[in-house]
Amino acid sequence: MPPFPQVVALNEAAFKHQLTRELQVAVAVVFGGTSGIGHAIVEALCEHLGGRVHVVLVGRDEGSAREVLAAFPTSGEGMLREFVQCDVGSLVSVKRACEEVKQLLEARSVARVDYLVLNAGYNSWSKHAVTNEGLDLHLELRYYYRALVAQELVPLLEAASTPERPARVLSVLGAGFVTKIDLDNLGNTAKPRNGAFRPCLRGMMMSHAYTDAWFAHLASMHPAISFIHAHPGAVVTKALTLDLPFPWGAPLNALMNLLVRYAPRAIGAVPPRECGEHMLWGVHDAKAGMELRDRYGDVISSRGFKAGERIGNGTEPGKLNGTPMKGYSPSDASVHVIVRHTEEVLERVLGLQVGRAK
Repeated sequence: MPPFPQVVALNEAAFKHQLTRELQVAVAVVFGGTSGIGHAIVEALCEHLGGRVHVVLVGRDEGSAREVLAAFPTSGEGMLREFVQCDVGSLVSVKRACEEVKQLLEARSVARVDYLVLNAGYNSWSKHAVTNEGLDLHLELRYYYRALVAQELVPLLEAASTPERPARVLSVLGAGFVTKIDLDNLGNTAKPRNGAFRPCLRGMMMSHAYTDAWFAHLASMHPAISFIHAHPGAVVTKALTLDLPFPWGAPLNALMNLLVRYAPRAIGAVPPRECGEHMLWGVHDAKAGMELRDRYGDVISSRGFKAGERIGNGTEPGKLNGTPMKGYSPSDASVHVIVRHTEEVLERVLGLQVGRAK
């Protein structure tokens, strides 16, 4: 990957070229866009497109969202700068927010989504509650809500996709972390949740593997869309601070938090805008199918699907329909198990009937 200033220049040139070729104004829907990486991605997108992009921010704090939206560049009247309220810690709230997004875009005659950014999340090394919906806290905030949003907004993504330019779904999480999938502890609630550190670590690592599986499934079902699981690397946000359990974790917490505040480059951490430009580079470059991308936006591995192609029943982890995938956790067989588990969770919590994987 070229140096950061060159990445910015490449993004600027690429999106300006896009403007000369496309008559439609792009539509971006962002979960977690009022601060941190999500904010940096949509801010850079607005700047590189000269403000010619409709933006819908989905989050909890309307006041912060309105301030952020007002600060984004705009090419003039008619550019949407909208907010939809949502608590991603509740799948009921997420489902309602998705319906509001659909209604909003349909009412404004822009019933499509070119960029769906899923960034709102959660990191804790000591808090591992089971939510009111009966779900592991890490998985609800890092995986289940993202799976639901991607599923719900597929029709709008398909409406935006063309053979030359697919719509993009970007989940900023933990691509490339290969995790052994424990099918006897689906949802991280079947096995004992003793202590704090281990259940938290399990939940975080599960979210990476489950995202791989769900995106592979969606890519096979909707081959004209690009489903991107990205790893942002170390970024100077609240998510980088540590809260390891007391007392043994206290010295490490203090050291890490000091480094984040005063010497972030010493631990390889970059400002959100730098990360946002790299993520945006990956988004612009993406192809239809399922992709894993690293902190620079470069491809770790990818797999496209032909129309009608479905995921098989292979049992070798790290392979998707026979294609070796660097940094990819599931086997084809475990994809089916995780998809069924996810559908069952959505059905139980929401009464939502989603299409069963075949």
